[in-house]
Amino acid sequence: MINLLSGEWYKLRKSKSFLICCVVIICSVFLVYGTLNIGSESVWASMGIMDVYQQVVICFVNMTSVIFSALFVITEFVNGAIKNLVGKGYSKEKIFLSKFIMNSVAVVMMVVLSAIVSWVLGCFFIGTEGINGALIRDYVIFTLLQSGLMIALNGIVITLSEVCRNLGAGISIGIIIVGFSTLLSSALDLVFNRFSISFKATDYWVVDVMQNCPISGFGANVVIQVIFVIVLWSVLAIGAGMWHFRKADIK
Repeated sequence: MINLLSGEWYKLRKSKSFLICCVVIICSVFLVYGTLNIGSESVWASMGIMDVYQQVVICFVNMTSVIFSALFVITEFVNGAIKNLVGKGYSKEKIFLSKFIMNSVAVVMMVVLSAIVSWVLGCFFIGTEGINGALIRDYVIFTLLQSGLMIALNGIVITLSEVCRNLGAGISIGIIIVGFSTLLSSALDLVFNRFSISFKATDYWVVDVMQNCPISGFGANVVIQVIFVIVLWSVLAIGAGMWHFRKADIK
């Protein structure tokens, strides 16, 4: 397992797609701050660093990360790297798990990068007057929760990418999940409400929880619910991915 993780880390460090995704995230933060600042300086009276950071994560980081995840997995099938690993005697379960772990590291790095750049540019555009201990605490908690949700979201993308093993399909699936899956969960809520069922799909679907995650006032109930969603979808993604990878042929 250590050898597999070392190999995955080497691939990540040499990955041009990862570097490009990081550049895209940095540019997106500049774009958001620049656009808001050009519109009207008075906008900062009602918006703070946390507001901009939330928009960056929801609108840019999640989309960028799922595209990277699809590339990170599917290219291994296209270039024959997965077949070589299986041929060397590594178990399929360990191969998939090492891929999941290293992809999670990459995703967390993207979130942390967006957090750092958003904070630095926020101090430049907005100023440091409103920065205090409470803001720093909320910023850290929000980053941790979003990192976990990103891991769960990209775990789903990794599993579906492993199933389809087609670059175009994998990227399209990731984009659809991020951009349109909330429409389905909202529709399910309407159906459940029509039949007087109290269950709400939006409370447990990872993309909805990511978008609805608060930026302050993190009560115990909120944190516990987010952690439950992270664990739920991460376990399901890992379990389904390992099961399918073990059963499927490597071509």
